[in-house]
Amino acid sequence: MSAKKKRAWFVCPQWQTLVADSYADDAEAARALHTDPRVLTKLRLREPVAKSTALKMLRHAGRRHRLGARLDDLVVDIRSLSRRVITPNFSHWPTPGKISHGSKPVA
Repeated sequence: MSAKKKRAWFVCPQWQTLVADSYADDAEAARALHTDPRVLTKLRLREPVAKSTALKMLRHAGRRHRLGARLDDLVVDIRSLSRRVITPNFSHWPTPGKISHGSKPVA
């Protein structure tokens, strides 16, 4: 297995609220943060990047914006994210016997 495939990949779940909302698009953010817009697009879409890349982007952003947290706390290893399936909660939906149209219940 190549070293790139064995490498841990990281995301920054707060990127949208911390940085991306401050700019009209990734190109504008890239000019302000002096970086490649493709990397910013990956961060915005929560696609995994190398930890050094994520930290570098957060350092650049931290010079212009108040991040309010340590940089290491803002990046998450994708291997630590839970892989659980989220099941929707339909308990608030009416049961078929209790659906009403107008004033008469439908059986």
